Amino acid sequence: HDNFINVRGNEFSLHEFVNGVSFLDNMQPQFSPGVSPQIFETVDLMTGGFTPEYGNRFGGVLDITTRTGAELGGHGDVNFRGATLNNYDLNADYGGQAGRLGYFFFVDGFTSGRYLDPPEPKELFDFGKGSRATAQFDWKGSDKDSFRLLLMGSGTNFEQPNITEDQEAGRNARRHLRQATAILGWTHVFSPETLLNTSVYERTSGDHVLPTTDPVTPLSDASRAGFAVGIKSDLTHAWRGHLFKAGVDLVKLREGESFFFDSRGDPDVFPAFQGWGKGGQASLYAQDHFSPVRDLTVDVGLRYDYFDLVDTGVQVSPRVGVAYHIVKTKSVIHAAYNRLFSPPPIEYSLLASFIGNNAADPDQRVGNVRPYTQHYYEVGWSQELYPQVSMEVNAYVHTGRNSFENHEISISRIFAPINFDSARSRGVEFVLNVRQLERLGISGRLQYAAAKTYFIGPITGGFAGDEPLTAGEEIIPAFDQTHTGTAQLFYHNNWRGFWAGSALRYGSGTIVENGPRLPQHLTADLAVGLTVWKAEPRSMVLEFDITNAGNNIYQIAKESEEIPIQ
Repeated sequence: HDNFINVRGNEFSLHEFVNGVSFLDNMQPQFSPGVSPQIFETVDLMTGGFTPEYGNRFGGVLDITTRTGAELGGHGDVNFRGATLNNYDLNADYGGQAGRLGYFFFVDGFTSGRYLDPPEPKELFDFGKGSRATAQFDWKGSDKDSFRLLLMGSGTNFEQPNITEDQEAGRNARRHLRQATAILGWTHVFSPETLLNTSVYERTSGDHVLPTTDPVTPLSDASRAGFAVGIKSDLTHAWRGHLFKAGVDLVKLREGESFFFDSRGDPDVFPAFQGWGKGGQASLYAQDHFSPVRDLTVDVGLRYDYFDLVDTGVQVSPRVGVAYHIVKTKSVIHAAYNRLFSPPPIEYSLLASFIGNNAADPDQRVGNVRPYTQHYYEVGWSQELYPQVSMEVNAYVHTGRNSFENHEISISRIFAPINFDSARSRGVEFVLNVRQLERLGISGRLQYAAAKTYFIGPITGGFAGDEPLTAGEEIIPAFDQTHTGTAQLFYHNNWRGFWAGSALRYGSGTIVENGPRLPQHLTADLAVGLTVWKAEPRSMVLEFDITNAGNNIYQIAKESEEIPIQ
């Protein structure tokens, strides 16, 4: 993430569904210990037309299914990775099945000498370490009932990186993040046409910013404790060419936050804060997938969202998508309209709303953080060029009210949410996808995106910063990047399972608020791997990676007034 995926005009772009359950947490390392992709069995990435079953964040949805022990069959892996800048990772997994019970375990420990993107090219005080553990149990009670219990726990401790001036002053602020998640799912098959999925889930999270001990640089002491418990149920029914799906998601939220800031200068910059917020979210949806005439597919549905934490937001959201398959030319033309509702970011919403109501400067008293509501339009064309080779072209426009961005409080690394009165974004995307060409052993993907996003004043909620916008005033947000390109190429060979891959990333440069457009950049990653020894059931695999092979050090814009560039 961190501004380098095509965010489609939304700072909070990616929303994760794990085994059908979603949380409001931002999974960037600044906010969360995250989860390891090694526990994923499959991942679907969706952008554009979102069916009503998906809610909350709308730049992209990662729909993740975790690994099961039954598929591992009593096997496991031990992986060690070592790299420059103190990047080390040791992890292991094991899974199997005992009767009707499948089990899967994963543990991971890692370090990095460049844990966060530093504000200067050389890392100063930027070491981090963490650990993760996962356990999953699958039990098939009968032909009609199955259960899945997923348990995840993780924690990271890392340093808050410095600029040279603060490093010389002895600044040593640190941060500790903790997270624990439990998801219990039940699937019941009523008939070959009807299926019920129900999940009970819970997550606790903690964030503690440890203040610097030096007597000179700005001091910030902050903490956050979050708790979410909920139940979600979906019913799917197939009938006469229709695939109906309806569901409900009820979650109870509790959020505790505290913040103290000493600028070592002006004592009235930010008032101290400590408080708790209680609330929740209730969501209902119904949708249908059907084909009214040959080669025409229609998705239509309705979603209702009620969110209440520091403020209340309610919206009914219709969504419709159509796709027409031109058989003769092997083409698909599609279009979609979505009305979208995004609750405020959960991290430090209470603090942002407190500042929005109690700032020392009356011009910064803009009220509570608010939900982001959007109208989203998309059209596209998919074309098969050759078996296993396809092309996609998409164009989209969306407009919204109370758009989100994060704004850093001084150099605290506390990013508090902010609302702008309105936003508009438009873009086009091109994708060339080469699935595995078995004879050549080659697969690849080329993607290009051109996008433009504007936020329009005034500021309507949250932490306003020092320069509130006038009504109708336009700015370009820090994540805006006009041109973004990625390319991947992979080669596989049966000899010792040899493979090689490359990844290119291009960006035309993000923009500094009230400043310049930063220079363009291109990075290249290379990797090779092969099996050096194999004697069933054991094997050893070696992999060698070069990240940013050309050592291209580039700048990105951040939502910060004191450190606007990293």
